[in-house]
Amino acid sequence: MADIDLYLDPVCPFAWVSSRWLLAAAQDGPHTARLRQMSLAVLNEGHDVDADHRPMIERSRRLGRVFAAATATGGPEAFARLYDTAGNRLHVHGQDLGPAALAESLSAAGLDPALARYTDDTGLDSAVTGAAAGSSDSG
Repeated sequence: MADIDLYLDPVCPFAWVSSRWLLAAAQDGPHTARLRQMSLAVLNEGHDVDADHRPMIERSRRLGRVFAAATATGGPEAFARLYDTAGNRLHVHGQDLGPAALAESLSAAGLDPALARYTDDTGLDSAVTGAAAGSSDSG
């Protein structure tokens, strides 16, 4: 049985669609799919990002911290559960992931809703950078 690691940023709609397809395909096949964190904010550091994409990059940075905290607390499975609950809000229902919605997503994923406080905790930036490095090293 082969393991497939899909590295994705929670704010990326293309990653959301890819993850849904991969998880559905892996459900009935011989492969195990695992969702892992990467960061568009880290990927674009040092690059000139056009004004239209800057808000998404900032959301990536802030949500990435919460996802890193969730992973540190509950492991990769916690990342996947939070990705599912937050992703449904963001990509399926078009909801913003403000503090209340993020706390609700954490709770629905079986995680402590207080982890939402980490959106502004720059102390988690190294964990987000490490996750992004892991995505580029896995090739």
